[in-house]
Amino acid sequence: MNFTLVDELGEPVEVFCEVFERGEAVYWRAWLYGFATLLETLEGRAAHESIIPGQIQAEIMVRGIRAHADPEGQ
Repeated sequence: MNFTLVDELGEPVEVFCEVFERGEAVYWRAWLYGFATLLETLEGRAAHESIIPGQIQAEIMVRGIRAHADPEGQ
């Protein structure tokens, strides 16, 4: 499962995600890329595959993950 989300500045974050079905839940592992650079690797559990993009979008916002580093450190 691959999709694009956005960071808090509206910049695109590409998500490449593996999904594993286990019983009544799915487990996922995602690699987040911004401008062809690996930003973060995340893992989680969801009741259904359709919930995964929302979970990852929330993590991007909560953790403050940005599509690219600010060269001025701001």
